[in-house]
Amino acid sequence: FKQTGYDVRKFIAAWDIESESWSSLGSGTDSGINSIIIGDDGALYAAGSFETAGGILADRVARWNIAAQSWEALAGGTGNPHGVGDQVYTICDYGDGSVYLGGYFISAGEKVCNHIARYDSAKGTWSDMDGGADGVVYKIINDGNGGLYVGGWFETIGGVQCNSIARWDISSQEFSPLGTGTEDDTFVS
Repeated sequence: FKQTGYDVRKFIAAWDIESESWSSLGSGTDSGINSIIIGDDGALYAAGSFETAGGILADRVARWNIAAQSWEALAGGTGNPHGVGDQVYTICDYGDGSVYLGGYFISAGEKVCNHIARYDSAKGTWSDMDGGADGVVYKIINDGNGGLYVGGWFETIGGVQCNSIARWDISSQEFSPLGTGTEDDTFVS
């Protein structure tokens, strides 16, 4: 969206419950947002197809610093050397300072990640997740039990045959399949 009420917004806005009104988050983003979360660091994270947030280069993922009322880039964002369709579809907070991204991208910061990556908000660094996936990741969900469920359109992730759905174990740092998976792309919800 580009408008809320009678005011122009740029793809993201905040609703104030007390005043029952919309407000801008800086100058917004230059393109669509697919997913937003509040991280355990208290910041709002947004991910999508945008290249800038608040006028700064953000490459598909940015953090809104609520105290400073400003956008911050996340260590180079995500990238795709093919330059076509690069998007982050999902973002998930684990609760330990880690934010996980999934989508159609090859790198995060300077790391080759293949469609899924971990961002350490305390260190401001990216890491790959066991080599990533051979196709698009559409959804990541914290299972509340030491892992993440990952769904998408991939045959393998972390080198394991998973057929579009898998579980990432936080402690072992490994993917495992959920049975024989699914035949089509999986949108975990």
